[in-house]
Amino acid sequence: MATQEVQQAAQFAVYIAADNDINGNPRRGWLVHSSLGIPVRFVDEGYAGRQALREAGFDPDSLLATDKIKVPAREYRRLRKEHGK
Repeated sequence: MATQEVQQAAQFAVYIAADNDINGNPRRGWLVHSSLGIPVRFVDEGYAGRQALREAGFDPDSLLATDKIKVPAREYRRLRKEHGK
């Protein structure tokens, strides 16, 4: 899908969080899904918070968002690798 199509298809975002890395950097991000529940992109939050969604071209105000879901670091890395930009 082209970038604009992905952004238009986005309907909800799952907030994913793992423990900080060894240097204390956060491992948090948003797994954005289409209305069919298909993951379309992983947006690494870093220190930007929900603003990271806006910086990635999504409108955080129009997305439904979940509460934080804690995952192991390996799952966070897998999601980022598999669905990241």
